[in-house]
Amino acid sequence: MPFQPLRFVHAAQVNLDEPLRDVGELNNELREVVLSATATAFQRVVDECIQRQVDFLLLTENSFCESSRSLKARLGLTGAFHRLHEHDIGVFVLAGARDPAQSWRAIPNLPDNVTIFSAESSEPVAVMRDGHVIATVTSVETAHIADSPAARRPFSIGLLPAESLHQYQPTKDANRFRSKWRTAGFDYLAIGAEHRESIDLTHTEFNDPSAAARSLAHSPGALQGLHSTQTGSCGASLIDVSVDGEIDCSMLTVAPVRRESISLTIAADATREHVVEQMQQAIDRLSTGDCEQAWLVNWQVAGDGPLWQALDDPTFRGGLLSENEIDVLVGLPMLQSLECVPPTRPDHAVIRELGTVADGSNPDGTPDTEAGLQVEYLDRLSEQAAVCRQWMEACLQQDARNSGTMVQLRSIIADLNVDDVISHAHRVGNRWLTKFAG
Repeated sequence: MPFQPLRFVHAAQVNLDEPLRDVGELNNELREVVLSATATAFQRVVDECIQRQVDFLLLTENSFCESSRSLKARLGLTGAFHRLHEHDIGVFVLAGARDPAQSWRAIPNLPDNVTIFSAESSEPVAVMRDGHVIATVTSVETAHIADSPAARRPFSIGLLPAESLHQYQPTKDANRFRSKWRTAGFDYLAIGAEHRESIDLTHTEFNDPSAAARSLAHSPGALQGLHSTQTGSCGASLIDVSVDGEIDCSMLTVAPVRRESISLTIAADATREHVVEQMQQAIDRLSTGDCEQAWLVNWQVAGDGPLWQALDDPTFRGGLLSENEIDVLVGLPMLQSLECVPPTRPDHAVIRELGTVADGSNPDGTPDTEAGLQVEYLDRLSEQAAVCRQWMEACLQQDARNSGTMVQLRSIIADLNVDDVISHAHRVGNRWLTKFAG
C-alpha cells in the first residue's frame, strides 16, 4: 500500500523574541535587523508554509523562552497559528527545556489547529486529508523508543528530544545512533537540536518490502542562530514525501542574520597586509544567502610573533578590521569582532618565552614549577570540560515536572555553551600564568 504524498515544514529552536548573544555594540544600520531577527525568521517560515501549501508545520523545542516572559513572543505565535489555521495548515509542537508544555497550554487563544506534545505524550495524533489519515505524529519517550511498535502505514513521524541526539554524538557515532532508532518504526524522526543534522535510518539490511524507501532522523538546526557557534545560513527544512516513501529534505534559508566564526593562523613574520589578505580570502570562500540582511563575523586568531601580540591592543584590532573591507565583498551590513586564541597547550614558542621547555623543565633539564603549573592548568581545564558536559546532559534528562528549580536550571543550561566557557578560561588563564611566570 503506497503512502499518501505529503509536504511539511520542520523548524527547530525558534526562540521567538530572544536577543542574539554576544553581538557587541550595534550601529543604526544593524540594530533593527538584529533585534528583530528571530521574529523575521519565524514570519518567513509561516509565509513559506502558506506559499508552498504544506500539510502542517512541525516546531521542535524552544519556540520561545518561558523565563523571558515575553508577551511579544506569545502574540507572535498565536497570530502566526491563526494565519496557518485560515489555510488549513496544522501545527505540531514539541515542548522543550525553555518552553515546557505547561507554558504552552497557558497561552490563551491558541487555535485548534495546534497540538502540543511533551516527553510524556505518547499517543499518536492523526493528520487528516479528505477524510483519510495521511500521517501520524507521536512524541517519542526516549526510555521506551526501542519497544515502540512499527507503524509504517501511514507515514509515521516521531518527535525526538535533542538530548537523545546528544547522547550518541551521531556525527562521530552514527552507527550506534542507527542501531538505537532504526527499528523504532518511524519514517521521520524530528529533532530540535541547535545544529543541522541528518542521519539516514533506512532499513536496507532487513530487505523488508513494506519498509519505507528512506527513513530519516533530522534536525534543521536553529531557525536563527543566537550564539556565535551557530554559524552559516540558518533556517527550516522542507520535507516532501512521495507515494513510494521517498523523503526529499531541502533547506529553507530564512534567517536574516548570519553568524560566522572564522579561524586564522598568523605566522610569526606575517605583515598587516598579509593578514588583511587572509581575511578577504576566507570571506571570499563563503556565499551570501538571498534572505540574509546582515553578517556578524567573529575572527578566532591564533599564531605567534609581534603582529599577533599587537592584537591585544583594541585600537590596533579595530584598525585591522576596518581595513579588511570584507563588508564590500559580502555586500551587506556587517559587524566584526576579533579574539586572540592561545593554544590549548603551551606550544614551544610560548614556553621559550617563559625560559622553559614544553614538558615543564628548564632548558638545562631541571624542573620548572611555573611552566609545570601552566601545563597542568590547561590539562585540568580540558578534563573539567568533559565533566561539565556530562553534568549538563544529566540535568537536561531530569524530569522537569519534579521541581520549579529544575525548570529554571534546564533553561539556563540550554543557553550555555561549554566550548565558549572553556575557551574563555583558556585565554584568561594562559595570560595570567604567562605574566606570573614572567
